[in-house]
Amino acid sequence: MHAVYVGGLLVVSAWLIWDRRDEVRELTANARPLLLGAALVVGFVQLALNAAFWRAALAASGERVPFARVLRAGMVSLPGRYLPGSVWYAVGRGALLRRGGVPLRAVGTAAVLETGLSITVGVSLGSLLLVSSADGPGRPLLLAVVAVAAGAACSPPSVNLLLAVVARRRGGTAARLSWRAFATLIAWTAVFWVGAATMFSLYLHAFPGIELDSIAEVAGSFMIAWVLGFLAVFAPQGIGVFEVTVATLVTSEPAAGVALVVAGYRLLTLVRDVVAVLAATLTRSDGEEQELSARRERPLAAPAPGDGHRGGT
Repeated sequence: MHAVYVGGLLVVSAWLIWDRRDEVRELTANARPLLLGAALVVGFVQLALNAAFWRAALAASGERVPFARVLRAGMVSLPGRYLPGSVWYAVGRGALLRRGGVPLRAVGTAAVLETGLSITVGVSLGSLLLVSSADGPGRPLLLAVVAVAAGAACSPPSVNLLLAVVARRRGGTAARLSWRAFATLIAWTAVFWVGAATMFSLYLHAFPGIELDSIAEVAGSFMIAWVLGFLAVFAPQGIGVFEVTVATLVTSEPAAGVALVVAGYRLLTLVRDVVAVLAATLTRSDGEEQELSARRERPLAAPAPGDGHRGGT
């Protein structure tokens, strides 16, 4: 199914590029390289923010893992982002951390928290930005409703309930996180989304031919579109879904040409990911090798309650 979808999308994209070549040329005329370079720099910062979230999530489960190791595991696992299913990036990082001795329960909890909070905070923050940039007499009430819904969805009772459901399905003991730990994780998630939206906004503003409204609207549209693409499991990385959604939300211009320009954003992230994977692969420190060897030579302890596993994370 994935191959059929991607193949069909490539055929349609090639036809659109040829059919709308004049429109795309006009939209990308006078591009601003400095903004594209700034977007790429912010993209590398994103990897650090994501690693900071994982480190905080592991710490909430009682596992103190060095930031450098979490960052490197995330960088090496970046190819997983390009596989269908939207989960292989987290699975790859979790496998590398498990290889370094991090318990499965902590890794699984971090992966569940990343997925759940990314979706919840992304939709909530994106909705708030879109509502705040909209006009109309009902805006204050709608803004309040969205804010209350966002707060309820991100509250510890809601997320602890999700962790309990996952634990029951996997046969383990559910992790229960404190309000302080949740506040830290939500803060890291929000900062990550702001950084991601900043990267995309810089990219889109590098093309003055595209008429854009407020930065809040661009950022909110990005968040909503990215979450929709993530949930579209038939589309690797939400390809196609993300571009069309953003093009529809951010401008009143014909969506096809804008969507093709938005698709170029993936080339920017691909450059970042290739550089990050190469850097992480070539720079493993001697200290890390020694610590990994020491962990492998330690006798295995009895598994902690809840460290069992059924199915994939």
